[in-house]
Amino acid sequence: MYELLAAYKPVFLLQLPQVQNDDALAYWRHQFELFIAYLEKEFNVSITEEKLRDAIKLMNRERMALKAVMDLAKRKPSPITGMELLEIGFKTSFFPDKEKGITMMLELAEELGKMADAGETGVAATAPRILLTGVPVGMGSHKVVRLIEECGGSVVCLDNCSGYKRTRVMIDENAADPLTELAKRYLDIP
Repeated sequence: MYELLAAYKPVFLLQLPQVQNDDALAYWRHQFELFIAYLEKEFNVSITEEKLRDAIKLMNRERMALKAVMDLAKRKPSPITGMELLEIGFKTSFFPDKEKGITMMLELAEELGKMADAGETGVAATAPRILLTGVPVGMGSHKVVRLIEECGGSVVCLDNCSGYKRTRVMIDENAADPLTELAKRYLDIP
């Protein structure tokens, strides 16, 4: 038991401010600075401004690829079910190889778009179109999406932190200070 405790590494906890103002932004940015210092020390890595900018660009591309898939549901009928949207959003958030995930989502969006153009869809054109919002809507609460679809509805939008809201948080790739830009965007999450 003591060996387990000796191997325990402290967890870094980001303290999110409860208000959104200039003081909160400065505080939140400082939390990010502390987190970077922690990561650099614990993992013996260097997190540079250039690496932050590269990561911002990569994650923006991932968000846009996910949005391309989710935007297909705007078509009537939707070429993709709500359960498929939910599964894609969930699984792609865990892809360790972001480039592979981006490629897969863009290919999927293109393929589904072609299928929809050809009239191939598994969703009835007369199905009521449902926007599902709230927290959380993700794996585990998928029963709600499944129930709606079993009753003949078509879930065409998952408006939550793991759905469309995730694609809303685009980060300015050309901001003067990428760390401040990250702090702004993640402080502004609804």
